[in-house]
Amino acid sequence: MRPTLPLSTWIIAVDLDATRSIRRQGGHPAEECLCADCMTWKRVAAKALPSGLDEQLKRLGIEKDKPTDLYVYGRHEGRLDFRVMFHVVGKILSGASPWLQGSDEGRMHNYHVVQSEPTWVGLRVSKAWDSFEYAPHVEKDVQSDVVCIDFRLQVLV
Repeated sequence: MRPTLPLSTWIIAVDLDATRSIRRQGGHPAEECLCADCMTWKRVAAKALPSGLDEQLKRLGIEKDKPTDLYVYGRHEGRLDFRVMFHVVGKILSGASPWLQGSDEGRMHNYHVVQSEPTWVGLRVSKAWDSFEYAPHVEKDVQSDVVCIDFRLQVLV
């Protein structure tokens, strides 16, 4: 079954069974991690993303408190800057390019702003191999791609 689902400005055809199977793979860096940053994310995940994305993420088979990978790239008083990644199995049917065009610095990630206040949230959707980060593997008989749902966001702590 391949439902076609929206995520912000993207349309993704998702194989929910295959997505569930990659979620059950062991070894995801953030799955069972108990470091301070992962524990903070588990505590704030329910309120960290815009409410309009909640239902879209659920329909894609994403559990916000169980990212594939995450890290903090900035620390400020009262705020952490996170990069949080989730993965689904499917195809990107439409949406913004994952790369900024005309960059003098080479290829740069293109994050679409989905919220600017009270905290900034950017979203990038790409094939997993375009994220240059860890991604789960699909079984050989699955004729789909792994798609990376990649957030950069500010979280108030």
